Amino acid sequence: MAPTYAFVGCLGVVIVTGLFKTVLTGGHPEAASPFPHPGPPVEALSFWLLMKAFSNGCTAITGVEAVSNGVQAFREPRVKNARATLTTIIAILILLLAGPLMALVALAIRLDSPGPVLFRQKRFGFNNERIDVFKFRSLYHDQADPLAAKVVTRDDPRVTRVGRFIRKTSLDELPQLFNVVFKSNLSLVGPRPHAVQGKLQSRLFDEAVDGYFARHRVKPGITGWAQINGWRGEVDSEEKIQKRVEFDLYYIENWSVLFDLFILLKTPLALMTKNENAY
Repeated sequence: MAPTYAFVGCLGVVIVTGLFKTVLTGGHPEAASPFPHPGPPVEALSFWLLMKAFSNGCTAITGVEAVSNGVQAFREPRVKNARATLTTIIAILILLLAGPLMALVALAIRLDSPGPVLFRQKRFGFNNERIDVFKFRSLYHDQADPLAAKVVTRDDPRVTRVGRFIRKTSLDELPQLFNVVFKSNLSLVGPRPHAVQGKLQSRLFDEAVDGYFARHRVKPGITGWAQINGWRGEVDSEEKIQKRVEFDLYYIENWSVLFDLFILLKTPLALMTKNENAY
């Protein structure tokens, strides 16, 4: 229960601080939405006040505006450091909370098929850097594909029984919290890191989409704006990779702390309702 209390306590400090600042500065529900247009709408007054309080709390505690920072904010050392600190704290709390679930997944993988529980895959990181991303193993060990040269397709025989479930639910991505906490080469929110050899049919992604590498201007994330809008899983058409890049660039250009928070909160629901391409 200690991690739960710690998480609630930290969130409470931010919200209480934000409520205090909101009252002092006069937060009004008729004010403009804190999300970038055409970002997610905020309709309920109570939800708006909560998010506004979180926004003001982040600003009061970190000195970083939680709304409408945009791409330029990523380049400011003060903002980058504050975001990295908040990301690490939240990732540690999530890792503690998810620990028992990760242990169960690891046990299931071990019992289901021989081989290691985790594997590393080469992905694109910030500024096109090659990074090793941790995942739960979902393929048979002798058919592992660390370069992702062959895309996993529906009913792919390389995928184990447990692998099908953890891929569908994205539980295979949980070890990427290690990348966030210990490697600092991933963020919680950002464009998803694609495999170095990721291809659309016979073309690499950067050959299929103009301006593809622009999505690498920021640190990649475990979840992102494209993912919660359903653009995840197999890439078998030009539209799918184009939409991913389009949503990633929109996120970068409209980034804010509050936008990150919305994506984090929306991720669990999106994983359950928008997973038709995940297998």
